[in-house]
Amino acid sequence: MKPISTLLIEAFVVGILLVAVFFLVSKYTKNTLHAVFASGALFHLLCEATGVNAWYSKNYFKYTSRSML
Repeated sequence: MKPISTLLIEAFVVGILLVAVFFLVSKYTKNTLHAVFASGALFHLLCEATGVNAWYSKNYFKYTSRSML
């Protein structure tokens, strides 16, 4: 398992970035539910397109045990 400090930093960074995407998306829709959904989807697509997901998966592996494979 990751150290709690690492988890907190990751949560903070993801939270800040997701809020930024939400503010951008909410300019185009007044429906909060639509904005939340679109923000999450857009955030995931941006992470995939920029390679963040692949980088995270590669670097997260060092915290997993061989027994989980």
